[in-house]
Amino acid sequence: MKFCIGMKNNKKNNSIFNDRVITPKKGGKNTLILELGKFKVKTCNLIQFKRNTMISDMNVFEFAHQVSIKDLEDIYAKLIEIKPDNLFVSIHRSFFLRRLLKIPSRDKVEIKKMLPFQLSKVVPHFLDEVIYDFSLVSTNEKFSNVEIFFIKHKKIVDLIKLFKKYKTIPDYITMSSCGLNNWLNFQYKILKENISYPIALIDIDCSVGEFLVINEKGIIFTRAFNFLDDKQLLEEVDHTKKIFEKEWGDTKFDKTIFTGIKNKYLLEKINKGEILYIKCSDNFSITEKCKEIVSYKASLASILGLSVQNILPLLEFSPQSVCIKRKKIENRKKNLQIGVIFIEILLIIATFFGRYLYDKINYLNLLNTKLEGIQVEADLLDEVSDKFKVVGKKFIGTVSYSEILHSIISTIPKESKLTVLEFNDDGKFFIKGYSSNISNIFDMVTVLNYSKIFKNVKVKYASKIKSNNLGAVEFYINGDCD
Repeated sequence: MKFCIGMKNNKKNNSIFNDRVITPKKGGKNTLILELGKFKVKTCNLIQFKRNTMISDMNVFEFAHQVSIKDLEDIYAKLIEIKPDNLFVSIHRSFFLRRLLKIPSRDKVEIKKMLPFQLSKVVPHFLDEVIYDFSLVSTNEKFSNVEIFFIKHKKIVDLIKLFKKYKTIPDYITMSSCGLNNWLNFQYKILKENISYPIALIDIDCSVGEFLVINEKGIIFTRAFNFLDDKQLLEEVDHTKKIFEKEWGDTKFDKTIFTGIKNKYLLEKINKGEILYIKCSDNFSITEKCKEIVSYKASLASILGLSVQNILPLLEFSPQSVCIKRKKIENRKKNLQIGVIFIEILLIIATFFGRYLYDKINYLNLLNTKLEGIQVEADLLDEVSDKFKVVGKKFIGTVSYSEILHSIISTIPKESKLTVLEFNDDGKFFIKGYSSNISNIFDMVTVLNYSKIFKNVKVKYASKIKSNNLGAVEFYINGDCD
């Protein structure tokens, strides 16, 4: 993997751009992950192979103002040059509103139908102005506690317009908290440890923090906050705990896990549950230059969590139109895969019957060894095999010796001349002649060896001579008659 590194400060918005030129490794599947924050954009490029995934490039783009679609387009236009096979989009928790509702049902299908009526009472927008998704966090005999997250429809639509401009469609659009949950579960999976719930996970970024509480059902609480210094960071953590306890009561966490930028002051001051710090890059296969960004620039735990697929279900915030289009693309891919499998089955069947006929009647058939140009070779071999049928009949006494000579001579390529054809009583035969091309000689040997009538057919010699001031190859072929 080659990188061209060039760090420069953009005076217009004090952004730090890490100009990397990514050269995707052949044979790998490229996946691009974007995380959109209020003042920064994080990117990650994965190269996925059959047995492992390498994180080849990570980047952080910081702005002095809120990130606009124009800023995102400048970044995306460069990243899309790698032509990714998949696109995953994450939006920072700070863009979402959260509500905890009690729904009088335990069935997830019923809950989904009842949500619009319940949300209309608590959401400060019209429902057609937001996109939402929910997770079921707990149930009892009569009620279910449901966590709902929603974001303004316009925010997502502007992103979709950008992706559509570059003829791409995201595989999913989710929230950064889902990536953090994935990251934590992946760490425990690698360590082969059982998770004891509930767990508090605190992700520390430059001036931004994200606090999650996770139980066996998934995320039961999440909040994002800003801070200017260590003291304010601690105050925000304490304040977030109070908000959580107001909803769920005084809860003793089995562990409080920190990730992102290590903050010794916070680790020393926190005194609730077992304290554990895990670096963003732990248990992820990434390049050394990527590790520098993880350690010193920002937290990439969320984006790394999204690089691990099929760990946990993600909240989905794609508009209905995108979901329909994505489904059509998936169906088209499935149909193509079924078509490819069907063609492969036909080729296998054709190969089996071709070999069966070849064994029975010495029918020389070279089945589709190449996808292009094979039909021409197959037609030529069909003509040769028909003539070998006559030779085969000689050995059961049904044709004359002159017919055998005529059939063998007719198999000689047009560019070749036969001067001697001799059969001995001990089962040997000899062919002499000359050809304009040495490859014709070896093709003739190959054809003869395919027949059960002859065996051990070899070129004894082939040497270039001059005949009528033209170049020619004199050859001598011998072998055994079976």
